[in-house]
Amino acid sequence: MVLEANNVRIVKRVSRIPADVLGYARQVLSLSDRDQKELGDFQERCASIQNVEDADEETIMGTISMALQLADLDAYDDRLGRKQRQGFRWTDHLLPRRMVDGAVLDYVQSISGPVPDITFGIDRTSLDSDLKLAHLKPPLPHISEPINGLYWPFLTMEYKSEGKNASITAAVNQCAGAGTACLNSFLKLRVLAPGEPCLHPPIAFTYALTGRTAELLLHWTDGTVFYAASIEAYFLRRPEEFHKLYEHVRCITKWGVSVRWEEISRKVSEFARTTNIPADSIQAVEDGLGAAERTLDLE
Repeated sequence: MVLEANNVRIVKRVSRIPADVLGYARQVLSLSDRDQKELGDFQERCASIQNVEDADEETIMGTISMALQLADLDAYDDRLGRKQRQGFRWTDHLLPRRMVDGAVLDYVQSISGPVPDITFGIDRTSLDSDLKLAHLKPPLPHISEPINGLYWPFLTMEYKSEGKNASITAAVNQCAGAGTACLNSFLKLRVLAPGEPCLHPPIAFTYALTGRTAELLLHWTDGTVFYAASIEAYFLRRPEEFHKLYEHVRCITKWGVSVRWEEISRKVSEFARTTNIPADSIQAVEDGLGAAERTLDLE
């Protein structure tokens, strides 16, 4: 399996998750919800999802996204960015490769570049001028903004249609790559800025969804090995379980733009203070990124 060959493991038992990692993830999921809804409202939402549970992926994604009110999340906090079906770039920096004595094993197939259905991170336009400048210092551009306009992603979603012979297992496998890339970007920042203490274990989240069920995967690392494990499952026909999914998405996005982003921004600032990069190098990076963005716009 390509994932395992490149040191990415999908763990079946929650008991395999380190206590501090799982404890921190539970803290994130218990963050106060900002928008409580009546359970009766969720009965209608579950009915709308059930009506399309065997439809194509596009229909399922659109229906569940509307039921989760994902568009409202963007309006709630201008730091939150959301991109749809945009692939991760700079994957040679963000996805692990099997190595021996510091050399990549070329005969081991690399993990495919993630193209999540939905990715949440920090909206580039919300950064102040100092942070924008700091993010231009190499090698930050190649780890901080894997999707154009979206910094430091922390949550992705993958949708599959069981009616079209796809399974949630396929979504989980895709989540493993995307979650690893999200996590690895933060890990590389921690190496670049080791002075600022880390108060929490590094984690990321992904969702695998079909028209019937959803699973929340937690991503963490132990040395050079990356792990993913399902820590929550939701049956979308049950209003109380969809309500829990609704709340958990909000808790994770709240964490991503507050606790996690505060830690990241401190480390970015530390890196900028302690690293002298010639101004012409920064300009070259900015010009290169601009050219890459223009290329993306043309595709």
